[in-house]
Amino acid sequence: MYKDEEMGYEKAVNPKTIVIDYGGANVAKPLHIGHLRSAIIGESIKRIVRYAGHEIIGDIHLGDWGLQMGLIITELQERQPDLVYFDESYEGEYPAEAPFTISELEEIYPTASGKSKEDAAYKEKAMEATFKLQSGVRGHRALWQHIMNVSVADLKKNYANLNVDFDLWKGESDVHDIIPGMVKYMKDGGYAHE
Repeated sequence: MYKDEEMGYEKAVNPKTIVIDYGGANVAKPLHIGHLRSAIIGESIKRIVRYAGHEIIGDIHLGDWGLQMGLIITELQERQPDLVYFDESYEGEYPAEAPFTISELEEIYPTASGKSKEDAAYKEKAMEATFKLQSGVRGHRALWQHIMNVSVADLKKNYANLNVDFDLWKGESDVHDIIPGMVKYMKDGGYAHE
């Protein structure tokens, strides 16, 4: 093994293209030990499978589209109600800079999450904000894009410090528009029932 360039390992005879989904970071909050563990395990598997001769694509699969986004938007609106993003009649360009930093974002989400667990009206507002985001309301989409930009930049920095690299930075939002067609296909094909 020592003398063999491949250490005695035989490369795949029929290489395959394999996508591995690891990471699963939620863009609304900082990474925790569970994210770090899955990132290290996933990166190790990716490297082993790549060494075996397969083409491998690492996908982080971001949590970027659910209630956590509505919670952040709701808390931003509570704190800064005069932000142009909340004026649904506004037709101009939105600011290029986010109205928050990564440090503020890391504080906003847990605060909003805590409020939603104790205040039903607050949670209802967050669910409405989530619906508006997913329905394409411009201001909510612009805020979401700021959240993504700020959070993903921080995630990339943290993962780079761990020497973890993803080929795809896709998330739940990337499949939002194809889900209705997929559900119809599964129902029509008898794979799923109501």
